[in-house]
Amino acid sequence: DNNFNNKMLKTVSAAAATGTAAWGAYTYLTYDHRWWWKKRARSGCEPCHAENWERTLVHGTCAPGWERVRDEFVENFRARGELGAAVCIFHRGAKVVDLWGGYRDRDTQAPWEHDTTVPAFSSFK
Repeated sequence: DNNFNNKMLKTVSAAAATGTAAWGAYTYLTYDHRWWWKKRARSGCEPCHAENWERTLVHGTCAPGWERVRDEFVENFRARGELGAAVCIFHRGAKVVDLWGGYRDRDTQAPWEHDTTVPAFSSFK
């Protein structure tokens, strides 16, 4: 009887471990780590909900051939809930992208300006 209980305990433990591992793998592979950004993008209070926001809240220039950077910059506001941002890219000594847009403060909806100061984290890895 004791031997049967030990075998049953091992079987149940192995099944639980297998189920937990399968659940963990499924969760890891299917979890969308950007859920918060998507939720913010649908909240109605982000820059992309303002009227004519692409023309009024996104500013700057892109050199020919660098338009995809602007497209992704705009996509950050549209789909990822970006509040405000700026990007400037130099290629071979020439400025090819200089974009800024959105709000620097969600509550006051103060616009992000060309010279808005922000901390930079891990920007040179």
